[in-house]
Amino acid sequence: MHREELPEILNFEAWFKTLVRNQSYKFLNRLARQRLFLQEIAQKEKKSGNFTEDSAVSHEYEHFLEEALLQLPPQQRKVFVLSRQEGMKHEDIASQMGLSIYTIKNHMKAALHNIRVFLKEHCDSCF
Repeated sequence: MHREELPEILNFEAWFKTLVRNQSYKFLNRLARQRLFLQEIAQKEKKSGNFTEDSAVSHEYEHFLEEALLQLPPQQRKVFVLSRQEGMKHEDIASQMGLSIYTIKNHMKAALHNIRVFLKEHCDSCF
């Protein structure tokens, strides 16, 4: 990472400490958000004792998401599927698709916006 910046660095030790600190904060922040999300899911499962109803609602949400994905332009759909359903990072998607990371981010942002709009219009029980 940041290999091209190395010749310009005057104080390598300070630069490296800052880089490691920032990456550590980013990792810990992501980990904390994941734990919070998992705790929220666990609490909802405890409150909801009706598996059949939950399964039906989950199936309905999946159906609406599939419909929303079909409405997306092909590039947005592909970026969304690779990122959210296959768990790829934006950098990996960019290299696989031969696009810049900023293009991938823009496609992802547009896809999420389009999915939200579709769900608000078609899924009253989602919100």
